Amino acid sequence: MFREMESAETLNPQVFAFFEGEWSLQRSIRGSYAGSFSGSARFSADPQNPRCLHYLEAGKMNTADGGRFDSSLLGYLLFPMLVGLVIPYLLIGILGAGSVVRGITVGMFPGAFPGDP
Repeated sequence: MFREMESAETLNPQVFAFFEGEWSLQRSIRGSYAGSFSGSARFSADPQNPRCLHYLEAGKMNTADGGRFDSSLLGYLLFPMLVGLVIPYLLIGILGAGSVVRGITVGMFPGAFPGDP
């Protein structure tokens, strides 16, 4: 059963002031990536919209098998590498699909495309 949330326009601005600042955070994670997360969450006011808060969460995640994820640098290094690998993968897939479609439809539409043998 869900209750529909009030829109930000109907909330008292003091509600937003209450949340502003840094909060400590402890979380248990269940499922295939089981572990725990500890860190902080920071709410900061938006200067252009007094009824809006920005949220930033930072900390360390420990997996159940003892692994840890706490390096932003690793993400910065992996992102361009993964994008660099995905783009050729997609292009090869498109070229392969074009070859298959060309092979299947050869001679189906004579005279429809100028320069087609």
